[in-house]
Amino acid sequence: MRHLNWLKLPVFVRECGGDNPHSLEIQKKIIAEKGFLKNLYKDWYTEFGNEIKGLKNGLVIELGSGGGFIKDVIPEAVTSDILLLSGIDLNLSVL
Repeated sequence: MRHLNWLKLPVFVRECGGDNPHSLEIQKKIIAEKGFLKNLYKDWYTEFGNEIKGLKNGLVIELGSGGGFIKDVIPEAVTSDILLLSGIDLNLSVL
């Protein structure tokens, strides 16, 4: 599995865990910089966007947006997370 080492997150991110806003910002940067991961996300968001086309008066809400970038592909999507993150439309920690 050595050939997959380039997919691993830096030690700092692994140790901070996923519930840390700073580590999620780093993960977002990592995804943006690793073409393979960025393309995986883009392909998934594009496929999802194609599936929801034609919905009437539909509201698209991404739950747990974290380090994602759905708005790059589906600009009208509402992003949400339980953490206070930059670029998130709806913070669900207050609910």
